[in-house]
Amino acid sequence: MSGAASRLGPVLRAVWPLRVPLLILLVITAVDLATGQDTIFYPFLILCPALATLSATPRGVIVLGALCLPARYLLSRYDHDEEPMTSTVFVINTVVFVAAIGLCAYQAAVRIRRENTLADVTSVALAAQEALLPALPQTVGAVRISMRYFAAAAEARIGGDLYAAMDTEFGTRVLIGDVCGKGLGAVRTASIVLGAFREAALDHKGLDAVARQADASVARFSDTGDFVTALLVEVHPTHLNLLHRGHVAPIVVGPSGVRDLDPPAPGLPLGLGHLAGEAEGHWTVTFDQGEVLVLVTDGVLEARDARGEFYPLHDRLDVLMRRSASGRPWSQAELDRAADRIGADLLGHGHGKGREDDAVVLLVTRYLPD
Repeated sequence: MSGAASRLGPVLRAVWPLRVPLLILLVITAVDLATGQDTIFYPFLILCPALATLSATPRGVIVLGALCLPARYLLSRYDHDEEPMTSTVFVINTVVFVAAIGLCAYQAAVRIRRENTLADVTSVALAAQEALLPALPQTVGAVRISMRYFAAAAEARIGGDLYAAMDTEFGTRVLIGDVCGKGLGAVRTASIVLGAFREAALDHKGLDAVARQADASVARFSDTGDFVTALLVEVHPTHLNLLHRGHVAPIVVGPSGVRDLDPPAPGLPLGLGHLAGEAEGHWTVTFDQGEVLVLVTDGVLEARDARGEFYPLHDRLDVLMRRSASGRPWSQAELDRAADRIGADLLGHGHGKGREDDAVVLLVTRYLPD
């Protein structure tokens, strides 16, 4: 039984792309026979190899065309009640039909080459995306992380939004940002910021110094004129050090509810540091066990529903992240479920409409390593 199934598998895989053209072949034949000799339908058999071009291999197109040839002959004999090959018109039409089969087979070969090229390019692009913006690990240092990324471009995994997390001797450092630009230029600028952050986060004690290096890198190497809103976070056992660079303010969700962490003095985005005097945007807040830091990009807050209303993140977090036993540390499964609920709620708010901007939801909480 298994041997027969294994032999049947390749046959089914070969026939499956031809299922629609074969069905049309049967329908045309049945209609021609059913309507009698007064109505002729067999010329429409040319549709079969033409449609096969969209899904079948060149060999499949030729095989289907070979099936259509005797069908044309038999239907012509039925309709005209005479030998078709004695008709000059039928012979010429048959030659044209065979040429059309060859053209369809060629088009199928061109389609397959293009599909293979697209698959190769897509594979390289996905590898480049993964190298530029790899998925964050679930644990970095003494924090748990759960992240959801919603790219505005179809089939894209990255865009102008960026994020990173690193365990350093100064604490666990997290970056979230948004390039104020579009297209490949925004991706290039994002790569500049990420590279600068990953290097500076390991070398510099203060977040101000990390931000200055990223700001200088954008000014030196970004040729698009884009700037980058960013928020840098340094997680410690009892508190958070935060540095604001024009980004969406973070939110903390805990047993006492939802609280916005608005910066006392907002800082300028990366790339515009030359416009600022003394560094601003640095502040410190408490961060207890059982609390979750919610970081988002403006694509979350700017998501609109059918009435044009923005997504009410603050109001929704109290519902989406509520737990039966608050105050205890969050497990990774709980954090992932919370991120999934926020993502589903965000997409539901837009009723599945395409987004104009990328959106990132990043949840960070402390945990006690074993």
